[in-house]
Amino acid sequence: MAIVNSNPIPRIEHAWLFVGDLGSDEFAALRADLSRLPTQRAVANLASGVADIDDGFSPTWIVLVEALPRALRRDELARLTERWPLARVLRVAGSWCESERRHGWDWPGAWRILWHQWPSWLAQTQSQAERGEMPARQATTSDEESWLVDAPPATNRAASGTNPRPRALVVGDDAEQAAWLVKACVRLGFDVQHRRSTEAAEESNCAAVVYDVAFPQSTSMEQIAVCRQSHPAGAFVVLCGFPRTDDVARWQAAGATAVLAKPVRLADLDCALMQKLAQQSVLPGV
Repeated sequence: MAIVNSNPIPRIEHAWLFVGDLGSDEFAALRADLSRLPTQRAVANLASGVADIDDGFSPTWIVLVEALPRALRRDELARLTERWPLARVLRVAGSWCESERRHGWDWPGAWRILWHQWPSWLAQTQSQAERGEMPARQATTSDEESWLVDAPPATNRAASGTNPRPRALVVGDDAEQAAWLVKACVRLGFDVQHRRSTEAAEESNCAAVVYDVAFPQSTSMEQIAVCRQSHPAGAFVVLCGFPRTDDVARWQAAGATAVLAKPVRLADLDCALMQKLAQQSVLPGV
């Protein structure tokens, strides 16, 4: 006899409190999404956030937006979270904040994403809310380990007799980073090869290329352009440690279809690759 769940888990209706200066060009996507969120408030500083909660606003997410390091004070954040400890805290960091972890300036007890990771993070969080789920993360694992474990297998891109796994090429000289990227691409449903930057020309016509740039100054536009010529039709994602908006423009001019900062979230890599490949019907089942 089939068992019918007469009490399905209801979807979660998030309430959002955005705190900080959203005026930077880096936060354009966040500003665009702001008007589409049904329950939200945006304030310029943490003290105003405390006032909103004291007035009765009950956020499920407190989103801290920082274009520059230490734009928001930790003591004021402590006052905010003490007023409403049930809220999850997300920090959206601008490009000038990307080196904070190595200096110990990050916010304790908060999720942290970079400015360009907001669209995929929001899509994932809203999808979880539709299923009645709240995100959780193991504090004892690295971000990279958590992203691999949490990602569902790419069953919709599994190989079949008529639809073989699309080929992906990981280009990079950092062995540890390349090993993670290979695992990530396999998890996303690709048949993956790895080549060092000096060996990239050995492969051609891959459906996707993930090019790991150690430092913007160490990789010339010519190297990117030459590699792109060997793989003209597919997705071409450049990963860089500290991309600025002018870096993004230069990589795209050299042929990149997307530029992401490291550490890259698996959801962001998936989105960057799949959007391009779906346009060309490269993927099985698309």
